Amino acid sequence: MAPVIDGSMTIGAFSRADRGLGARGAHLPGRRPSRSGRSTSSATPRPEDRMTATLSNITFDCADAATLAGFWSQVLGRPLSTSPAPSEYFASIGEPGHDPADAPRWFFLKVPEPKPATKNRVHVDLATEDREVEVERLVALGATRVDDQDELGLRWTVLRDPEGNEFCVAGP
Repeated sequence: MAPVIDGSMTIGAFSRADRGLGARGAHLPGRRPSRSGRSTSSATPRPEDRMTATLSNITFDCADAATLAGFWSQVLGRPLSTSPAPSEYFASIGEPGHDPADAPRWFFLKVPEPKPATKNRVHVDLATEDREVEVERLVALGATRVDDQDELGLRWTVLRDPEGNEFCVAGP
């Protein structure tokens, strides 16, 4: 049996994954060894083995939902959702059944208060193979370049979207 891509090793006739073992030999959650040494799936996962939350949406409070969603739609290369149609009050990117299962939806909600002048406490990090080319593209779409960073061999550029929300682009 060939090694499994997830880092499992082949042991005898069964891989470590087949036996319910991770790469370091620990039993995987929800799997228990049987008398034969192979793992069987637990009928009911233990509470400590269950995931309690998954990322569903990334939500931006903003002054104009359709405009900001249009910017991020171009950044991400993902279309605006059409149901409901984008408006100044609400717009979104991503629709169940049309995006990869692990791609979160992006929501844009109009709020009456302006964005605080302080730094974002949470921000989006994007990765690219050519940071300078991508930053130039994002600036052409309406982003503002704020700063370039190089720490411990990691390089990224801090930008602001058209409403001032900071985000980063990392890459060589």
